[in-house]
Amino acid sequence: MFLFSITQPVRIESPNHRLVVQLFGDDLSYDVQLNGKIVIKPSHLGLEFSDRSRIGKQSQITETQSIRHRGSWEDSFGPKRNVPDNYNGTILRCQNGRHEFSIVFRVYDDGFAFRYDLPSGAYGITQDHSEFAFAGDYPTWGGQFSVATEVQYPETTLDKLPTSPFCLPAVVKTPAGFAAISESDLRNWSGMFLKRGGNETLQVSMASSTDVEGPCQSPWRVVLVSAYAAGLISSSLIKTLAEPSRLKDTSWIKPGISAWDPWWTGQNRTLPQYTGLGARGDTQAHKRYIDFASEMGWQYQLIDWFWYDMDSKDLDTAMKPLSHVDVPELIRYAKSKQVKLFLWVHSKDVKQAGADRLFELYSKWGIAGVKIDFMNSDDQATVRFYEETLSAAARHHLMIDFHGAYKPTGLDRTYPNYITQEGVLGLEYNKLQGELFTPKHMITLPFTRGLLGPADVTPGAFLNKANSEFRTNSIPTETRGTRCRQLALAVMMSSPFLVMCDAPENYRNKPGIEFFRGLPTVWDEIKVLQADFAESLVIARRKGNAWWIVGMNSDQAKSISVSLSFLAHRKYRMESFVDGQSMEDVLVSKHEISRESQLTIQMANAGGFAARLIAQ
Repeated sequence: MFLFSITQPVRIESPNHRLVVQLFGDDLSYDVQLNGKIVIKPSHLGLEFSDRSRIGKQSQITETQSIRHRGSWEDSFGPKRNVPDNYNGTILRCQNGRHEFSIVFRVYDDGFAFRYDLPSGAYGITQDHSEFAFAGDYPTWGGQFSVATEVQYPETTLDKLPTSPFCLPAVVKTPAGFAAISESDLRNWSGMFLKRGGNETLQVSMASSTDVEGPCQSPWRVVLVSAYAAGLISSSLIKTLAEPSRLKDTSWIKPGISAWDPWWTGQNRTLPQYTGLGARGDTQAHKRYIDFASEMGWQYQLIDWFWYDMDSKDLDTAMKPLSHVDVPELIRYAKSKQVKLFLWVHSKDVKQAGADRLFELYSKWGIAGVKIDFMNSDDQATVRFYEETLSAAARHHLMIDFHGAYKPTGLDRTYPNYITQEGVLGLEYNKLQGELFTPKHMITLPFTRGLLGPADVTPGAFLNKANSEFRTNSIPTETRGTRCRQLALAVMMSSPFLVMCDAPENYRNKPGIEFFRGLPTVWDEIKVLQADFAESLVIARRKGNAWWIVGMNSDQAKSISVSLSFLAHRKYRMESFVDGQSMEDVLVSKHEISRESQLTIQMANAGGFAARLIAQ
């Protein structure tokens, strides 16, 4: 085989020529520029195996191959329907001693990605030596470590990040723009974290070792790149890089809004002995929630934990409802109200009963989907569990909502029945550790965790308090910030299966509730109208001929003026929901607007804004 060294860098330009990745053959490294400015300085690549052999710095290039793709794909279950898939790239075929391998690079207008391609053979991969080196100690937002990605993303700098693993994404603000690091197409591999190395360098850290049979490919290591924060928000690169759908028929997958059950609010008048974290639903309570879902035109109601004996040693315990939850009656009752049910189940009970057996029974019962909880890992075994579970669920036409979950990696493109997931520090923390779910955290989420994919943050809390009045684990549960902020959050954070957290008695006839009637959960288009990283955000989402506009700020009141020039050449009837005098006050108004209009949004401290625009 002919071996050669690259004397000149291999240059890959994005289709719009603004993003450039250079590959260096002498030490197998790369760098990145945006609009002629350095984003990532030379950074090494490589893997290490269980026999201590490595591929990377000492490798030699045997061949280079340019690749180019222009296309798009349709996402029926996400934040925008028509998704561009345009990139230029290079395949580096390499040899390092007895190891032959390839590295594939793709460069898009909104970021770049690379992955390792291994030929036939057995591999025990102990370390991924991929690096992301920056030229200075730049502002950075990174999650703390969590086995379930339920973390805050506080602002810090590269040199203050931990040398131990922390959760993705990591977002770095460089002089050229923003870089958000994560991964895509995680399949039969260990999940990726990051840790700080030397000289402002971030290094990949794997959740566990990975044992695979080649030929195989690593997940994509992905960096979203944009000169402005708005460019991060509108990117679909994580999902685009994932394998296309494996499901031929997706007609049975129905996104929508769900009522929850009494657990979140912490009280149930028909089971008053159970409160706070132990609160639970029973047949009567679930019927009240089903009634409200039906009144609102919501499609689903979620029966959460405590419906079966989770502590039982019976391997089939998740097939046997306890007496206080009459599941057949609830399915019958929900059907009479045009509502379908989701069931909560512990991941250990899915494994014990066997996914196919369990899901076959749930499907016969008439269940629409399953919320599976407490995986709390992204080691290779858990990653396999995800795909095996989603495949089994698809065979029985069940949608899946993973909680206690790792970050999104585009698997919802490969299995569209993966209708949403947690992997986010959401509103349940008002009960668990209320000091963590702050207004600052809420406005940081769209710029960090929200970049990766669906987030079941369970919005819609209607007992709204100022910071000084909020109490953790109050009964019923409260939240910080204005009610309009909760309206905005339901649109700001994408979730095709949108679970509204509060109780019917806290919703019914209350100001603002009408915003949730007829609210889509999947969209045709997104426009980012204003974005100040982790400070304020205004976005517009379109479904058909109608638009929804939402805004959110940090702790300080803010006035933002945005152009509506993205609207079609027609008149629109706008119904707006604006912060009032108190945290729970909502000012509702209706008026006519057009694309020539300028919209001024006033938001209170820890406030929000929401509006729907119906074409006339």
